[in-house]
Amino acid sequence: NRKREERTTMAEPALKLSICDDMKITHAQNEHWSMPDFHFHDAFEIYLSMTDNVKYFVNDKLYVLKRGDLLVFNNLDIHKTVLPAGVLYNRYIMTFPPSLAEEISTPSTDLLACFLDRDSNFNHCVHPSDLSFAKLFRLLETGLSLEDSSAYGSDIRKRVLLEEILLIVNEVYQTESPATLFHNDSHYLKIKPIL
Repeated sequence: NRKREERTTMAEPALKLSICDDMKITHAQNEHWSMPDFHFHDAFEIYLSMTDNVKYFVNDKLYVLKRGDLLVFNNLDIHKTVLPAGVLYNRYIMTFPPSLAEEISTPSTDLLACFLDRDSNFNHCVHPSDLSFAKLFRLLETGLSLEDSSAYGSDIRKRVLLEEILLIVNEVYQTESPATLFHNDSHYLKIKPIL
């Protein structure tokens, strides 16, 4: 699919992180954490915030996150977090190669829609309903239990889980209100000219 290839082609990277070539779910909590550089990667990413007031820069936009906020990144989204002092930084992150989602998409259900079918005003951050958040949280927790499993069928369970998560994430981006962008923040005003 030529259109899909064009959407996923990346120019020569400036600061590119290597991420595994399979689906991976992590739950990270840090008391002292910093991300000094903007970065991007070939894997697509789903990020579920469990912490309030984290500043998330994505391309030329700034979001101040609330617990439960959801963000998605493709291979063109340059992003970086800034953490308030004295906060336990708690989040779930799922990364996956887009080829996995392409394999299970159908002509009527594109599981990469919220990652790729965007206009210039796309808002990376949405706040899911309580029901959607609960479903997503449960699926991510299930995924954590499968991360290092070699039990019979665990590879297929991971693929089914990816399908379920991507269905919910796309539904959330189609139905939920986008988060508010912040343009008057001092960090943003300093970084915006660089972006």
